Parts: sequence; C-alpha cells; structure tokens
Amino acid sequence: MSVSLALLAIIVGDQMSLFLALIGGMGGSALAVIIPPMLHLKIIVFGKDASEYSPMVIVKDCLVIVFGIMAGCFSTYFSLLELIESFAPEGGELPVDNVTSSVHTDMGLGYSF
Repeated sequence: MSVSLALLAIIVGDQMSLFLALIGGMGGSALAVIIPPMLHLKIIVFGKDASEYSPMVIVKDCLVIVFGIMAGCFSTYFSLLELIESFAPEGGELPVDNVTSSVHTDMGLGYSF
C-alpha cells in the first residue's frame, strides 16, 4: 500500500493538494458527519433504551446523514473537477466541454454550457 501511495505521489506531483482535497471530501465527510449519527441510530434502534428517545432524535440523525452525504458529494465533485482541470493543456479547454456544448446545441436547446 505504501508503494502505491508513493507512486501516486510521483504521478500527481504538484497537484498533491488537490488529491488530498479529493480524499478529504470523500473520507472526511464520512468520518465527521455521516458515521456518528449512523452509530447513534444503531444504538437507539437496537439498544435497550429505545423507548426513551423521541422520533425527532431519529429525524435529526437522518437529516444530518443526508446533509453529510450531500456535502461529501459536492466536495468530491468540485475537488475532482479541479484535479481534472489542473491536468488540462495550457490555454486549452477540456475536451469534455466541447462535447457537451455541441450536444446541447445539436439537441436544439438553444444554449450551451
């Protein structure tokens, strides 16, 4: 595993901060926001004192889990986007932008992204 991380560091090079942001977006949101309320729900639902908690506690935990999933998806998406853009050729656009704009104009939507 350490060899693969060393190879990844060599490949990524100067964009290591962007790679760490990607890992933080995926792992950090799970560790900090998603897993604790999931464990709390498991204790409430399968615990001996489940009748002591109101349904609002369960709703709160579910809302925090949904928020954590959304935050993780957004941060992962934007980190991945920055990482891809950092490998784009100088002065040029990504080939994906050209494909999506031509698809939208060909579909007759009247606008392009």
